[in-house]
Amino acid sequence: MRKRTIWAWGVAIVCFVVLMIVTPAIPQSQAYHDFADQRTFFGIPNMLNVVSNFPFLVIGVIGLVLCYYGNYFRLSLQGELWGWTCFYIGVAAVAFGSSYYHLKPNDARLVWDRLPFVPCIVIPVMAILLPPMYTHSTYWLWAAGFYLLAKVEEAADKVIYGWTHHIVSGHTLKHLCAAMVPVFLTLMLAKRTVQTNRCFSLSNPHITIVTPTLIIVVLLIYLWIKPVPVYLVDFACYRPPDSLRVPESHFIEHSEAADVFDQESLDFQEKVLWRSGIGSEACMPISVHEMPPGDSFHVANAEIEQVLFTIVEDLLSKRNINPKTIDILVTNCSLFCPTPSISSMIINRFGFRSDVRSVSLGGMGCSAGILAISLAKDLLRVHKNSLALVLSMEAVSPNGYTGKEKSMLIANVLFRMGGAAILLSNRKTDKSTAKYELRHLVRTHTGSDDQAYQSVFQDEDDDGKVGVSISRSLLHVASKALKINVSKLGPLVLPYSEQLRYAWMTVRRRIRPPPGRRGGGLFVPNFKKAFEHFCIHAGGRGVIDGLEENLKLEKEDGEASRMTLYRFGNTSSSSVWYELCYLEAKGKMKKGDRVWQIAFGSGFKCNSAVWKCISHIDPNELNAWSDRISLFPVQIPNGSH
Repeated sequence: MRKRTIWAWGVAIVCFVVLMIVTPAIPQSQAYHDFADQRTFFGIPNMLNVVSNFPFLVIGVIGLVLCYYGNYFRLSLQGELWGWTCFYIGVAAVAFGSSYYHLKPNDARLVWDRLPFVPCIVIPVMAILLPPMYTHSTYWLWAAGFYLLAKVEEAADKVIYGWTHHIVSGHTLKHLCAAMVPVFLTLMLAKRTVQTNRCFSLSNPHITIVTPTLIIVVLLIYLWIKPVPVYLVDFACYRPPDSLRVPESHFIEHSEAADVFDQESLDFQEKVLWRSGIGSEACMPISVHEMPPGDSFHVANAEIEQVLFTIVEDLLSKRNINPKTIDILVTNCSLFCPTPSISSMIINRFGFRSDVRSVSLGGMGCSAGILAISLAKDLLRVHKNSLALVLSMEAVSPNGYTGKEKSMLIANVLFRMGGAAILLSNRKTDKSTAKYELRHLVRTHTGSDDQAYQSVFQDEDDDGKVGVSISRSLLHVASKALKINVSKLGPLVLPYSEQLRYAWMTVRRRIRPPPGRRGGGLFVPNFKKAFEHFCIHAGGRGVIDGLEENLKLEKEDGEASRMTLYRFGNTSSSSVWYELCYLEAKGKMKKGDRVWQIAFGSGFKCNSAVWKCISHIDPNELNAWSDRISLFPVQIPNGSH
């Protein structure tokens, strides 16, 4: 029997090593190094996370001394002596390796934090391979309990840091609890006696007391750190009046009449317009219709008021919400950041409370809408029983480009006016009336790569005219950012069958790459098994086509995005909300459905939000699409004229 056990473990270890060799490396998330407590005391950075490793050194040294001090632990086998010696050396080394890492947390130092644990593996291996010979083995339960508690504290690092009013973080407590593991094992060694015929019994009084206690403690901790649900109560999108429509002929005629573009620039903008996928109903602010087009501070301010005041009024009145009940306000507008801020404009106009927590985001690009949701989510998980209002838009009026750089002229064609107001809540009483629940939010920032950083870039041209340059490499950059984002989102949403298929195909391609495909190609999981609907950022026809190709989606999966681009144009950060609005108006959204919002933005960023519909959506409810939803979908011209 013992021989079979050894063989089984040998085969398992070989399989593990083979899998480690052939499967792709999983990159360490940089968020792992972002610990809650980063305070410096006495010149020592991250001091509490550093000094909390000292107990490992103390217990490691004590254990080593007792191993060889007159056989204090009464170790009956030479192999046991060597095993426990390795264990205590590893424990003592943890103090040095972990302290070195926490002085400056990064990937290069992380190996020294984890390497000392390797010798410690010998103890659980001995416990499995060797028959039970000693008493007091219930100390293993205490050790396991404290290890589990340490992992919970590690996961709740920032939660504990806030709960203790920045006195101590979860990671510091994790070190102290983890140090209790060798403490209990040392107590076991000191108290145990040899009992060769010992059998394990659940009637042992220590087990009957310790086990329920550990279970209760773990359950209480879980309930304490359990994520607070975030509900999307309702949202509203701005529908401009028909008088602000900019048909293709109007755009071309107006650009010529402005007398600021040379013929080459006019021809280029006309070419981009016909290929953009934007229809004749997309709108621009009144100032852009004027001659010459207005781009002053006042017209930009007027556009903000026209869009945001309208949708906030619509949303609050629709849900009968008193503005004074709003606890959190987050606004985002990338290219127009006035003083007082946009959030202050809203507070002043609607009379919010003086203690409302308000934030205005700027310069975050088209993905700022999901970034604003992320910020509101984090605030809601700290402030209980709160309502959060999120406002997303981009100001078109002050950002027209009048130069000759083709990469900067593209923005003139693509962007149109629009905005969205989203009401979020963490109150249990709102669950019954809310439309959606936020399930996952994954953010990806590839700004450390120069090509990605410069792919969407506001700058001056050679003539000193400011514009936003859209690089030719944008689709390539977006594809790379999407792959990183999907690699983190996939394990959270895909069924195990798809994850196993992905793992199998990855191993298969490593072992036997298909001919003519470097690296064996990329297996794309079937995301339609995880989501019923997709809201792809309506950045342009190429963005939607490229994402459908990368994710192997069907044309109907991108219908909401194409129709939004056609009717409203690229409304920047609010486009994914127009798409969700379209799905509701078409009656496609059902209770239990999951929807994936995907947004791209300068920096370069790719952000994903996953919502689950938790109520019955009435397709006849008034929204931005209600006036002519029966006319959609339409056949979009292929770009020729």
